[in-house]
Amino acid sequence: MKVVNLVQGSAPWLAYRRSRVGASDIPSIVGAQGRYKSKAAVLREKLGAPVIVSAWLQRLFDNGHAWESKVRKQYADGGVHFKDRKS
Repeated sequence: MKVVNLVQGSAPWLAYRRSRVGASDIPSIVGAQGRYKSKAAVLREKLGAPVIVSAWLQRLFDNGHAWESKVRKQYADGGVHFKDRKS
């Protein structure tokens, strides 16, 4: 398995994920309920179309990032630790 160490949210990370299918793209590609964009939108983005994020969707993403931080802390407090790719 190839590991690419990039800081989540950084410009290199964003450029890298724009050129590949990632876990966040899978629900849209398979048409899962609750997806936030269409299969066609994923294709357009991967082909270089600009990504436009509404204020509502940005708030949703920000909320998800905040929850991720809280969940990671709870797991760590319980003895489960995730490898931090930032270090």
